[in-house]
Amino acid sequence: MRQNILSVASAVASLSFLPITLAGNPVYQPCPLLKAYYHMPTIDKNAEAVKSFTKSFTGLFDQLVKAGGSEDFSEIAPNTTSFSVVLFSGSVRCLGWQENLQPVADTLNLRNGTGLIRHYASYFGLAPDFNAGFAILAHDTEATRGPDLNVYADIVSLAIVKLQELAATEATARYVGTFEGPGGVAAFNTSRDGPGLLVSTLTAGENDLRAQIANAAGIKLEDLDFRLYPSNVGSNTQHQFVAVFQDKSAPVDMGTPTCITWQDVDSLGSSVDVRVVFTIDASGKATNVTLKGGFLSLGRSA
Repeated sequence: MRQNILSVASAVASLSFLPITLAGNPVYQPCPLLKAYYHMPTIDKNAEAVKSFTKSFTGLFDQLVKAGGSEDFSEIAPNTTSFSVVLFSGSVRCLGWQENLQPVADTLNLRNGTGLIRHYASYFGLAPDFNAGFAILAHDTEATRGPDLNVYADIVSLAIVKLQELAATEATARYVGTFEGPGGVAAFNTSRDGPGLLVSTLTAGENDLRAQIANAAGIKLEDLDFRLYPSNVGSNTQHQFVAVFQDKSAPVDMGTPTCITWQDVDSLGSSVDVRVVFTIDASGKATNVTLKGGFLSLGRSA
C-alpha cells in the first residue's frame, strides 16, 4: 500500500503537473488558518520550491502511512513547499464562496485577547472586516485576582448598541432611496424589525425580480424578506453588498429578524446574482446601483 501511495505521489509531483498547479492564482477557503499559510513569508513560488516538491510531497505520505502505534501517527509535519503548491493551485474549479475577494464576509475573522497583571486586567476584540473593535483596561485593588471584566463587557455592549443606531442612520443617509433607469427600478429602505437594507421594489423591464426570486426560493411573495448586507469588498468609489432572502413564515424564523438563512447565500445558483454594487460619490452617498451581474444599472432618482 505504501509503495502504491508513493507511486501516485511521484506521478502527481512530476514536472508535467507542476506548471498546472503553479500557474493559477491562490484559491482558499475563508479560514484564518489557510490565510495564515498563504501569507507566510516562507511560502514562495520559486524554482527551489519546484525542485524540492517531489521530495516534500512524498514526505507527507510518509507521515500518513506510519504504523498505528507511532506516537506521532496523527501528526503531519508542517511543509511550506507543499502548502505553497496547494494554495497556488488553479487546477481545481472551486465554488464562488471559496474564492478570494468574494463578498461573503469571513465569520471567523474576529480577533480577541485578554491579559491579567496584578490588579489590572485587559480585554480587546477586533473585527477587521467591519473596521470595528473595542478595548477594556480595568483596575481593581480589592479583587484578589484582578477585576471581573464581565461588568465592563456589559458596558461595551451598550456602546455597541449605540454604534448600531449610528450605523443605521448612516446607512439611511447613504443608501436608502429610489434608483431608476431605462432597464428598471429599485427601492431600498431600512426597517425597525431587522438590520440591512430592505429591498421593497426591484424590477427589470416588465419583470418583478422580487417575485421571481420568491418563486425560485420557494417562498410566498408576501413572506419574502429581501435584504442587502454590506461586504468587505469595495473601493473608494464602490461598495459591494450581498443579497439575503428570508422566509418570514418558516418555523425557524416565524417573522422575527433573526434570519439564519444567510448561511444559504448563493444557494439559488446562477439564476440569481446576489452581488449588488453601489457607486459612491465624494460625500459617501450612493449615486448608482448595479445588479444582475452588471446588466442592470440604475441611477438615484430620490
